[in-house]
Amino acid sequence: MTVPEVTAVLWYIADELKAQTPTIYEKIVEVDRATRGLSYDKRFKTGLWCPILVDNLCTVYPVRPFACRIIHSFDSDLCRLGYGELRVIPIPRWGNIERKTLTLAAGLTASLIQRGVTYAGQVVEFVAALRIAMELPDCIDRWLEGENVFVEAEVQQGEEHAKIVDYHRKVVWGECVQDESIEETLPRQIREKILMLASEMRKSRHLLK
Repeated sequence: MTVPEVTAVLWYIADELKAQTPTIYEKIVEVDRATRGLSYDKRFKTGLWCPILVDNLCTVYPVRPFACRIIHSFDSDLCRLGYGELRVIPIPRWGNIERKTLTLAAGLTASLIQRGVTYAGQVVEFVAALRIAMELPDCIDRWLEGENVFVEAEVQQGEEHAKIVDYHRKVVWGECVQDESIEETLPRQIREKILMLASEMRKSRHLLK
């Protein structure tokens, strides 16, 4: 996640959720304390929900980060299985949504780089970065001026997650799915379901050409 995405959420909370801000901040601090310094793999396996959720609904939905905007699924059972067992399972989804959204994210980063923002390409963990932003009122100005204000929130990707993401992209984008190191970690019926859905997605994409 990028700092501009965190900034949008920060401003939305300040403008639209003033009454809820203290409660939101407390939840953010609690989750950040439990997950700080963990890789994606370990953080996911804590089973902690995003602190921005209230009654299973996103309170900042109009300005939700790009990573949240691309989340959808052709199979709710796979989602439930992943969250129920706290396993990172590649879930086929419509690749065009992901590609277009990530293109927007890349364009945003590129524009900041062109304007000389030192840490424009910095990837941060959402909860940690939001905590920092809520605690330091001038942090965005300092970040734009070249100070690495969000160094504590920089993402540490685990090897397991990197493999899963690569496998997932192959499925989503209709590429060859032949990665035994990932496939062997998933039950056979789930593998078959994922491959079946990927096949259907490739057919659909071909028909739309």
